[in-house]
Amino acid sequence: MHKIAGKLLNKLLEFELISVEKKDNYQYGIEMLLMKILSIVVIGIIAIMTKKYMETIIFYFTFKSLRTYTNGYHSKYYWSCLIESAVVYIFICMILSSFVMKYLIQSYFVTMIAIILILLLSPINSDSIMLDDKEIKKHKEIIKYILIVDSLILFMFINYKVKLEIVAFFELAIILDLILIIVARIINVLKYTGTKDIE
Repeated sequence: MHKIAGKLLNKLLEFELISVEKKDNYQYGIEMLLMKILSIVVIGIIAIMTKKYMETIIFYFTFKSLRTYTNGYHSKYYWSCLIESAVVYIFICMILSSFVMKYLIQSYFVTMIAIILILLLSPINSDSIMLDDKEIKKHKEIIKYILIVDSLILFMFINYKVKLEIVAFFELAIILDLILIIVARIINVLKYTGTKDIE
């Protein structure tokens, strides 16, 4: 990914479309863009294989809207992150969604608890993304509004008897975000404990 981004960057420099002074910024930006495109392609392939088209769209946008501001666990390397994401989403499509549909009322209450916990526990700093106090306050405010909207959407889904698969994928997107927040918090605690032991 780094090499591909480098080649694209060299082409942009060759045609004088960007300045040399901002080369590093553009390198990072191109890498992030390529990663996002590849992630979408992989999730899209899984959606085609499992025939979960609308469910995937609902899951992706619900999860990404939260994930952008809550942060949480991030894999150290991009390729491991991509593989982990693919495995988790296949597991959601093949197993978890059916389980949630079977216990829809229980999953509704679990999702509401997840919404409350996300509000209380996020945003969270990790090795890959560190927020200062001002950014944390801003993110927390945005998260609050996203969760209010998600709560209303969930209520409408249940009230208007939307297709069960849609509801299941919507709920699982919220629950997955909470799981990643909890994992990140556990990692932070373990690292802090390990640091204290060394001291």
